[in-house]
Amino acid sequence: MELFLDEIRKRCSEIKSRPFDEVSATEVIDTFDQIMYFQKLARTEGLLAMEETAETLDGTDTIEAFWGFLVVLIVDGTEPELLFEMGMNRYFALDLPDYNGLRCLMCIKGALLIQAGEYLIIERYLKTLLPGKILEILEEKERKAQEEREKKAQEERERKAQEERNSEVHLGNAGNAGDAKRKKENGVLNQDEIMELLRLGMTIKNDGE
Repeated sequence: MELFLDEIRKRCSEIKSRPFDEVSATEVIDTFDQIMYFQKLARTEGLLAMEETAETLDGTDTIEAFWGFLVVLIVDGTEPELLFEMGMNRYFALDLPDYNGLRCLMCIKGALLIQAGEYLIIERYLKTLLPGKILEILEEKERKAQEEREKKAQEERERKAQEERNSEVHLGNAGNAGDAKRKKENGVLNQDEIMELLRLGMTIKNDGE
């Protein structure tokens, strides 16, 4: 574990010592999102469900291929200590600096946490590996995504409420039409019709007199 933390410190130090690269920072966040996607898959469908999805990863992309390598180790039931050792061996063999080195280390830790079933802590742990600026970008992205989900949920609630109101109006109109039809069929008159008949009756009586 000390070796892992030493490498994290080195990669973060490299990132901070250079001009901020927004494209590379976005790639770090993409790796975070990918790990979180796989942890959700493992949590909801089981570890074996990750294998099929891993086959869709881009094998020509160094980091995606690295993550796919770790996923296979998880699915194969590799012991955690061996998985860590093999992951670190591959990491040193790739010899990737700054952002990409950090992405590899995130993959290793993410794989170990998924394997251990630590689904509740994985998001918080991975965020502790991120330099401050990248973490700010990630949290802003999450905030906007949450606002968008809340907006869509509110729109859906309003749509359903409107449908209910329209349904009530439709049922009310149908009820009124039905009442009118029944009155006509049964000879039942409304108040205006009764008043008109009374007026006509009085007129006929007066004429007779």
